[in-house]
Amino acid sequence: MLDRKERVPAITAGDFYNKVADGDSRPVPAVLREYCPYQGGNYEVPIERFISKEYHHLEVEKLWKRVWQVACREEEIPAVGDIYHYEIATLQFIVVRAAPDKIKAFPNSCLHRGRQLVDCNKRATELRCPFHGFTWDLQGRISSIPNAWEFSRIKDPGHWHLPECKVDTWGGFVFINPDPNAEPLEDFLGDIDRHYERYPLSDRYIAGHARKVVPANWKVAQEAFLEAYHVYGTHPQLVPQGSHSDMKYDCYGNYSRAVGVNYIPNAFLGYELSNQAILDSTVDLRMDQERTVKAKEGYTVRQQMAEMARAGLERVTGKSSDLYADSELIDICFMSIFPNIHPWTLFNRICYQFRPYMDDPDRSWMDIFQLMPFDQSKGRPPAAKVHLLTEDEDWTAAPEINVSLARISNQDISNMGPVQSGMKASSKTFVQYSEYQESRIRHFHELLGKWVGK
Repeated sequence: MLDRKERVPAITAGDFYNKVADGDSRPVPAVLREYCPYQGGNYEVPIERFISKEYHHLEVEKLWKRVWQVACREEEIPAVGDIYHYEIATLQFIVVRAAPDKIKAFPNSCLHRGRQLVDCNKRATELRCPFHGFTWDLQGRISSIPNAWEFSRIKDPGHWHLPECKVDTWGGFVFINPDPNAEPLEDFLGDIDRHYERYPLSDRYIAGHARKVVPANWKVAQEAFLEAYHVYGTHPQLVPQGSHSDMKYDCYGNYSRAVGVNYIPNAFLGYELSNQAILDSTVDLRMDQERTVKAKEGYTVRQQMAEMARAGLERVTGKSSDLYADSELIDICFMSIFPNIHPWTLFNRICYQFRPYMDDPDRSWMDIFQLMPFDQSKGRPPAAKVHLLTEDEDWTAAPEINVSLARISNQDISNMGPVQSGMKASSKTFVQYSEYQESRIRHFHELLGKWVGK
């Protein structure tokens, strides 16, 4: 076990992780040992990126109309005719399984007078406008025009074909891109597959999904999930259970990650903890609750939790988990794919998504998914329906979400509105980021600047 005196920021986060990995019961994959810190600038970013209606409109035109983005999961549209209604800012799209092996996406607008063709997720055999009855098949081909002679001047047979977005899938996610000239998704994602090779997200299903509007710009909302620097101030209950100050931040192309060690208390805690105290923190034990996990004699907390995680994974999947290192089972690796999806890897079951809300730069949609492995011999369980929370409800009102995660997310939201308001009150014209612990945010803003500018 790593000596406590070594756990200070004087050693790099990469060295720290590798020292812990050296003590693992099994070989840790080389991809987890990589250390690829961000080398760019972007220490100061204009506040207008977060509060300006003009910048919000630039994002719609230059980013959301051109970038690959996650619309839904494949298991949310499992059968031919299943439709997912995807919204981002003022844009809307119909994502439909047009054939067993084909997914299509179209702007959600009738080519006659512009009415929305769909307003909810559903199953249908055709796309019919409720206004006048113009109808398309699932491939986007016009099949019925009421009183077609009224449009005799239109000779082009392709005039009424619904314009198509590019569609591709990765990890069970359905990505769309409204730009017909966009690069292939594979090129956009780069070499990301090597991070998920041992735990493909296509082998997960949505066990829980909650969504709510939060009172902050989508970038303000998601930046809390690009760093662990805020743990001391926002999540003090987590300090005993993980070494967040030693988090390893790596940036690659259009994605980045943070790799953190669990069950070794933070170096800044200032006092030693018993194994039982670390376990109590891990399960978020309250004073009025019975202790559910007791420290095992002769085990470190990492050893005990790895043993539990190994057994739990085998119960769920029906397969041996002996292949996996302890770190793969108990540590955290929160990934983000530009611009707004955060599918955690290893055996973490968390995925976040953040989207601008309508035409309002001060609000955004926040989604929490719980993506669970399953016993593939028994078939994929059905995807959980989204639980739409009101703005006044907190995350604990969604029982589909792990209660500890819900409480942590409530703490995160407690900062979002005050940050949004505080930026408007600032005498400065910029926000500023730290050199290392907020380096993934700086990497994000480098990418955003390439798409949107300013």
